[in-house]
Amino acid sequence: MNNKKKCMSNKQLSIHLKLIKIEANKIKEKFEIIDMNKNDLEFGEWVNDLGYLKFSTEECLNEIKIIKRYINYIAENL
Repeated sequence: MNNKKKCMSNKQLSIHLKLIKIEANKIKEKFEIIDMNKNDLEFGEWVNDLGYLKFSTEECLNEIKIIKRYINYIAENL
């Protein structure tokens, strides 16, 4: 087992937390756009399109995976 102590500086931690916030905001923006346009019929037509939903879901999942990697890196290095 490797007992080598890993240490993350406050600056590194701050950078990783900002990166997490950026990725989280990308996901948040998608839901805000949907909420803003929920009464727009044209918007409703394309937002309910299965191709769009699949693309949007895959995008969100990729962003969640990125966030998870950042969190794991922080946990391993604190």
